[in-house]
Amino acid sequence: MVKLVVRRWSGIFLSSGILTMVLVSGVELFSAEKDENSVKKKEISFVKDIQPILTKSCAVPECHEGPKPAKGMILTEDQAYKNLVNVKSKESPRQMRVAPGDLKKSYLYDKLTGNQNDGDRMPPKKRLPKENIELIKAWILEGAPDDSQNVTGDSVSAKSAAWQSERSKLREEL
Repeated sequence: MVKLVVRRWSGIFLSSGILTMVLVSGVELFSAEKDENSVKKKEISFVKDIQPILTKSCAVPECHEGPKPAKGMILTEDQAYKNLVNVKSKESPRQMRVAPGDLKKSYLYDKLTGNQNDGDRMPPKKRLPKENIELIKAWILEGAPDDSQNVTGDSVSAKSAAWQSERSKLREEL
């Protein structure tokens, strides 16, 4: 009779131990999901995240800068947003250059990924890293927000000066 009681108690202890592990594992899993979701929900800044990509890779001489930019699209810091978002594409008039929240209607995304029907993939010489394309994709899906009004003039000026310096270095390398 004593053996039976011991077995019952050991089963209860074993069961409660497993239940505790499951509960602890569930809490850890929930915490990991919460952390992952908070990273995904970080809002992408046009000024800090997207414009530097455009400035470095697109707003260069004989492309989307200067007196005769390709397709009339200037992508310098003061012009890029208004020349991209909710503007009809000249190569693919059924699409916008950037249609906020809609990749299928955003010609810029097609041009960067090589899925365009007309013209060449952009940039033509050196493809953007996958991370940059994914960042632009996420920005479009977020609704292509313009945060230029939220950035102080000093930080925009400092960023502009830094990119002008970077652009000069790139020109010298070419």
